[in-house]
Order: sequence, then structure tokens, then C-alpha cells
Amino acid sequence: MKNIKKAVAGISAFALITGLCPMSADALSVNTKYLYSGASHSKYTNEVTYSSPIVTDIDKDGRLEVISVSFAITVTDAATGATEWRVNSGKDRSSAYITTVDGNFGGSWCDPVVKDIDADGWQEIISVHNGMISVLDYTGYFKAGWPKTMPAVGQIRSLAVDDLNGDGKCEIIIGGGVTSEASVWVYDYKGNICNNWPQLSGANVDIAESYGIFANGISTGDIDNDGMPEIIAPTDNRCIQAYEYDGSLVKADYNTFGDHPWGYVRTYIDYDHEKMVSQRGWDTDEGKTDMKERLCMEFGHAGTVIDDLDGDGKNEIVATGIIMDTNDVSNAFWLKSQCMSVAIFNGDRTRYQNVAKGFDWTSIPSGLGGKIKDSQTSVSAMVLAEPVAADLDGDGNKEILFNSYDGKLYCFTLDKQMKTFSLPATSSTVAEYASEPVCKDINGDGKLEIIFGSWTDSKVILTNDAQSENTGVNGSLYILDSNMNLISRTQLPKTYTGYLGSNAQTNGVKSAPVVEDIDYDGEYEVVFNTTYRSVCAYDLTGSTIYDTPFKDLYKHWAKDAVMQCVKSGYLNGTSATAFTPNGTMTRGMMTTVLYRIAGSPSVDVASNPFTDVDNNQWYAKGAIWSAEQGLLNNAGTTFNPNENITREELAYMLYKYSKSTDGANIDLSTFADGNTVSSWAVDAVKYCVNSGILKGSDGKLNPTSTATRAEVATMITRYVNNL
Repeated sequence: MKNIKKAVAGISAFALITGLCPMSADALSVNTKYLYSGASHSKYTNEVTYSSPIVTDIDKDGRLEVISVSFAITVTDAATGATEWRVNSGKDRSSAYITTVDGNFGGSWCDPVVKDIDADGWQEIISVHNGMISVLDYTGYFKAGWPKTMPAVGQIRSLAVDDLNGDGKCEIIIGGGVTSEASVWVYDYKGNICNNWPQLSGANVDIAESYGIFANGISTGDIDNDGMPEIIAPTDNRCIQAYEYDGSLVKADYNTFGDHPWGYVRTYIDYDHEKMVSQRGWDTDEGKTDMKERLCMEFGHAGTVIDDLDGDGKNEIVATGIIMDTNDVSNAFWLKSQCMSVAIFNGDRTRYQNVAKGFDWTSIPSGLGGKIKDSQTSVSAMVLAEPVAADLDGDGNKEILFNSYDGKLYCFTLDKQMKTFSLPATSSTVAEYASEPVCKDINGDGKLEIIFGSWTDSKVILTNDAQSENTGVNGSLYILDSNMNLISRTQLPKTYTGYLGSNAQTNGVKSAPVVEDIDYDGEYEVVFNTTYRSVCAYDLTGSTIYDTPFKDLYKHWAKDAVMQCVKSGYLNGTSATAFTPNGTMTRGMMTTVLYRIAGSPSVDVASNPFTDVDNNQWYAKGAIWSAEQGLLNNAGTTFNPNENITREELAYMLYKYSKSTDGANIDLSTFADGNTVSSWAVDAVKYCVNSGILKGSDGKLNPTSTATRAEVATMITRYVNNL
């Protein structure tokens, strides 16, 4: 009966099964779950810059952990915030934790990476601190071959981990500045430098000469559709480097740029000018009057995203950067910047177009606004415009979001429609900036909300602890809807008493949060790595895990099967937030489900053979139709609509509905209770076993046991998927 897949549209819920109703974002409330994460209030533990936390079950104990990196590497219980273990940067648990600066190798600019790099079944923690790379096992001890100190003077500002050569093991890619050169280094999982690495910008005329690679800028992904990832590294001199695993340079489009690689081509606002002046170097264009020759993008303080933006099966490269005027370089370049902007490239370094959909990014958006605090010379260097690609509205095309130093969060559609959200300045001396956002459907409406933190930058002089606690210049947790409208704003905690000094005036969150159900309660939490407060977590009360709005299905073994049935219209929840997976399924319910799966065919209720079925009951048509189709065993004049259905009865119904004879040769004696299957159900059970519909549990079929709603959903899903 192949028509089972066709008859799902427009199926309405019947009397005892209510519809699925997503939570409204208006009902969302944000509540503090925990602060400080149990960490000691040492400056060198809690002070962070741009490092996001990682949430994972690193020790496979069924509970999630938060891994945060700053001047220390801290692992905490995600649900409670209690510290599980903590080590100084550049150290492991063989060394006693020290709360002074002497006990730390330095802070981290980069997000840690938690990944099984050696394919041993356990995740490792990879982090960088100044010029050191650490790889810890899940218990907090160095893996063999680690740590490594970059064998050159410089600071590591970028980290990526990926299997670059397809051998099932991961390589570790770092980037930063070495003296006056940008550098990319690649290590294998054992800590050995891979062949043909490092690549230095001053050593190869085909690589853009630059000072450094900063701000978590390095990313990996397949940009040339060869099935293997490439390395993308944006630099501070208007160019983006692109490498293969073997250190060779990825070529740009020959017809556009001639025989040049990615890293040789500068990025100007004017694409035609860009194509004409492709060249390496740090020349300033000083004295030139033509704006086409002067306005360019500098990528030193922004990252990249490699993603298929339009669903065509090919990855694009999204890069954010500072638009600056190179005509006057009497001061730092970023002081002459115009604004932050975004560019999209194809894998061959040409600018992105999708003619069929009307998308054209050959021109870069400009004129987006300048620095909110022109007097703060470091702002444009401190605000890292990390791009995010996400399909906010579910139309199949991704939007691009990024924060900027004008105090706004930007959102561009692929047809270049722009929306912004402006963060408020608390005073004339305080400016507020957004962190990298995270996009997630937290209310079950099929659209993504935008969640981010903020940090404040102030020239307020903090002279004592009390003043530090009461300035009010703290960042906030923001939640926006898919149209960039504010849902909620919650102030983050103040600076911990005792944290003074140059960075105490910068308070809040500079890095992306994690939005995850950290305590397995079916609702999301937001986890931040804050400045001077370590890890903080907030409950999003009223949120819902989108793939199952039913809280009693969360982590349930039958969740996927149930949700397939729900989304197909076969089954619905018992309420908006419950499915009752262990509840029973009556004969009336089951026959109605099969009847509606069949497309609710016409039924003559006058032919009702049952004395206990009123023609006006919600299950009447299903019962009569099932009898006509021969789906009921021993169907006489009594239907028993409220009798719970057994596993073998369900098998019988599906067997008769399929009109199949498959399974005749199956030996049920391989199951411990195979001989307990009722004689009338033997062929049906054989069919279901042979088709994978019925798999048993602990070597048993349990044929006469009552079928739960979860079991019914599972068997129906297997049946449909087997067609």
C-alpha cells in the first residue's frame, strides 16, 4: 500500500489527541541560573577577551560540562556551575593550580576546540595561549607530544582543527603574527609540524605581505568542491590567504585575476578596480585621489565563515572587515576606517553572484556608519566583527549577521536588504558593543532567534572596589526575533569586587554564547564566558527544544520516530508540551490513525458491524474501515474501542494493511519468547521482523505486551520508511 505516504496533508487531530502549539516568544523569561561558575575570583582565571565556552559531555558520564579558556582552562558541571577541574594556561593537572600571574602562560584570544583529534573515541581540549598550543585529554592531562610553543616570536590569535588529508585524524591550524609577517602553522595530532609548514607572508611573493592574522580569523572548509577542506586565513593587509593541506596556494580565477592565488588579490570596494590592481604588499595608496584606488577592506580584526548560503551545493566564503581609506596613513589604518562591512566570495576568489535568485555581491555594502567613540583609538581593533550565517526565516537562503564598532548588530539578506539593531550607549563616556551572535529557534515557531551578549567600553576611572561594583556600565544578554526586534534584555553581572586596572573598565561579554539545554530539562540555557566573572548561565524559561516541543520526549529513545509521525500528521501530542510516550494506545486510537494514514476514505457507517460502536463516535469510521480492510483479528460484532492494543495486534494490522507475504521463512525461535506469539499473529510477526518493523528488546518480542505510544510511533515509522 504505497499510498500511505501520500495521505498526510491536512490530517486533523481527533478527539483524544490535541494539536502541536509552539510556545510564544512573548512568554519567554530570562533568569539567572548561576554566576561565577565556582571558579576562584582571580583576575587570571576570569579575565577573558574573545574566547567562547564549549558545552559537551567530555567524560561521557551523561552530564554536560562547560569548557572555558582564559588565563586558565576550567571545566565545570554545566548544570550547576561547580568546578570539576582547572589548570593554568600552558599547564596540566600534574601541576598545582596557581592564582597569580606567575602560574599562567598567558590569556587566549581564541575559542577552544573540543574534538577527538586522534580517533580514540574520546574528545581532547585544544587551546592556545600567547605562543603556546595545549592539547589536553578529557581528564586534564597533556596528550603525548604536547604542549608546543610556536618556534618563533609572536602571539597565536587564531585556531582551527580539521581533518585536512582525510586520514580520520585531525590537524591543528594556528595563525598569528611573527615579527612583521603573517604566519600559518599546521601540526598533526601528535604535535609534529606538517610538511611545507609554516607559511609566512614575507617568504613567498604569492602570499599577501602582512603583519598578522588575528581574531579567530582562520577557518576550514571545502571551497573548491574537491571533497577536502582548505584553509582560509584573512590578513590585515586587504588580502585573504587560502591554502591546501600540503601548503600550496589555492588559485584564484584565471580569467579574472590571471595566474594569481587568493592571497595575492587585494580587496577593494570597487570590484573592477580590484581585478586590475591585484598585487601583494603593504603600499598605502597615499596621495591618490580616486576613491576606487583608496577604499579597501582590511581583515585583520574579523573572521570568516565557509558555508553554502543559497543551497546550491557549493560553499561561499563570508568575510567581514573594516572599510578604510588608505590615502592618509599618518596614524593607524583603523583610525581612518569608514565602517565595518561584509564581502562574499566564491571558491575561486570571484565575488558571489546567484543570477537565478537575483543575488549580486560584486559590490560591497558601504556607508554603514563610523565608530561610535572616535576618541577611543582602540575600539576598532577591539570590536571583532565575527560573521554568522543563518537562515533566520526558513526560506532556504541564509542571512549574514555581524557586530560592528558603531554600536550596531547588522543583518544582511542575500538580496542585500539590511536590518540593524542599535545597542544603547549608557552615557557620553560609555559605549556598548555586541558579541558574536548565536541563532537558534528557542520558541518552536520555525524561525531563529538571535542571542548575543554585549560589553561596555568606558573611560570612567575606577578608583575603588565600591565604585567598580556600582558604575552600572555592564554588558547585557540580548534576545532578538528573526526580524531584529528586541524580545528581552538582561543585564550581566557587575565586575567582581577587586578587579581594577586597565581592563576593569571593559565589562560584559566579548565572545559568542552557547545556547544549549545544559541541565536536560527541555528548555534552553545561555552560557557566557564573561570578562571578570568567568562562566555565567541563564535559564530561558518558556523556551523549547525545537526538534521536540514535548518535554517528556527529551532524550527519549523514540524521539526521532515520534517526531516523524507528528510532523507527518500520523500522531499528535496529548498536550502542547507532552506526548506521553509510555502511555497506551487503544484499538479506537490505532484504527483511527491507520484510517487517517490511508487518506480517510469514504465509509458507509450504515454498514457498521459492531454493537459497541456508536456511529457518532470519533473512532467509528476508523473501526468500520479497519473491519472492511480485514485489519482486525477475530472481528465479530464487538470492537472493544477502549481495549489497549498489543504488539502482536499492531503487527497484524500493519501486515494486513501491507498485503505482503514477506517473512515466511523467518525463524521466530531466535527470540526467547518466539513460541509465545499467538497462532493468528505468527505470519504478521514474521513479516514485521523481516521488514525491520519489529526488532524486539533484550532478545524478546514481547508479543502480548501492551504497545506504548512510543512503540506504535516506532513501528509506524519503520513501516513507512520501509516502503
